[in-house]
Amino acid sequence: MSTPKLDRHSTTYPFIEPSRFTHALNGQAALITGAGRGIGKAIALAFARAGANVICVSRTKQEIDLVVQQIAEKDYAKAIAVCGDVSDDSDVCRIVAEATKAFATVGILVNNAGIDRIGSLEHETNFLDWWRVFEVNMQGPAALTRHLLPKMVAQRQGVIIHIGSRNAIYNHPFMTAYSASKAALLRFHQCLHLELEGTNVQTFYLQPGDVTTSLMDGASKSEEVLKLPRLQTLVADMRETMDSGQSDSPDLAANTCVALAADPDIHLLGGLYLDANQDLGQLLEHFRDSKENVIRGKRLYTMKVDLL
Repeated sequence: MSTPKLDRHSTTYPFIEPSRFTHALNGQAALITGAGRGIGKAIALAFARAGANVICVSRTKQEIDLVVQQIAEKDYAKAIAVCGDVSDDSDVCRIVAEATKAFATVGILVNNAGIDRIGSLEHETNFLDWWRVFEVNMQGPAALTRHLLPKMVAQRQGVIIHIGSRNAIYNHPFMTAYSASKAALLRFHQCLHLELEGTNVQTFYLQPGDVTTSLMDGASKSEEVLKLPRLQTLVADMRETMDSGQSDSPDLAANTCVALAADPDIHLLGGLYLDANQDLGQLLEHFRDSKENVIRGKRLYTMKVDLL
């Protein structure tokens, strides 16, 4: 089997173009975490553009209030702002309660909220800082999924999208918490996909591209960075990349999320690790190829360890 090469993108492209999904999600409700800025804000606006009612969730109410205001000004569907911390189960319960009170049924969940931790485990002075990355990046998505899943299964309709990272499949020094949390989320997604077989509830894991975000803000401790030359180099390189202005557009991930939720053909790709930079239409075409399905044959886009 020859491995095909897919086109790569840094911004939106025809297969995920918003015009394809105008009104496609009318009457549905989408809950987006981390919706106040960056990728999450772009996702919230993209779902509203496609006709979905949107629940914007963030710890910073001022930011999500502005997103809701933008949605209202563009005369899209309805949107509400719910302030809460996805790592706090009482907040998760309240978020779900407010969402279902406003829209009765939440059929789309996008777990986008996330935090980073860049540092040496050897020099970690407060392990709770390290563990909090798991609470936000893994516990939060699992908790929201647990609360919303029963109704999705009962109604035989739902889409769950986890915003992941390349760190889930590549090893990086000084990023043990972030990389491990995103790898855990990927395994969670792939196991859940098997559980949901026959329910018509879809789950996706999306690497969103290299987008300049606030993820690095507060992710490292300056006194620790100064002690470790390798860590200094890593942080400097990451900041240089982010400041270069050559990052991917947040609309790339946002429009991909809408396509995952709105196009029933794409449900064939459920359970896989998806890369927003790769052409989704071409990937779907190759996956459908029954004569020479390299993706199935080599079990590509899955987390695995190859043994002799």
